[in-house]
Amino acid sequence: MEPNINTNNKPIYKLDNMHRNLFKSLRENRKQQRQIDFKNWLYTDLGDIIIEDALNKLSDDIIATLKHNGFIVNQKPFRDEMASLIYYNSAKQ
Repeated sequence: MEPNINTNNKPIYKLDNMHRNLFKSLRENRKQQRQIDFKNWLYTDLGDIIIEDALNKLSDDIIATLKHNGFIVNQKPFRDEMASLIYYNSAKQ
């Protein structure tokens, strides 16, 4: 039995190193651009407050409430997830 069975009768293409490196570079560029876009959003000035400051205040309040109610919170991952959630929900609008 063959290890790679092609059931749709289409040829199987393997990427050469040039294309493999090209796609890897494109993935890295997209990742870097997403990080730049996120940082630009994070440091956006809303007039009297910067988004980063608002997120820090919000996360501090939520973490304090959770700790007061007896929950254990890893602050850094919580802040990162909260910021990402708000960013992706606000970016779609």
